Amino acid sequence: DKSGTICWDEFMKSFEDSEMSRKWMMLDFHPEDCWELFTLLDVLQTGEIPIDHFFTSLRRSKQTATSRDLLWVQRRIEMLSRQMA
Repeated sequence: DKSGTICWDEFMKSFEDSEMSRKWMMLDFHPEDCWELFTLLDVLQTGEIPIDHFFTSLRRSKQTATSRDLLWVQRRIEMLSRQMA
């Protein structure tokens, strides 16, 4: 819809399109598994995810986490914990 975001309905409708469905399957994304992924990516809980964040996150979800990635996550959790205290 040219909004620059993707909502849950748009994401699910993409599985109804035969070409897009084939692409999702090649990436090993199945409709029954996508709600969890969508809610994880919707960090602001608006029901919409910026397209660039959506596809960057999908690509990353298929990569193996490195020690550097895990260290970054650990530091972010520590920072958030201090902010909440």
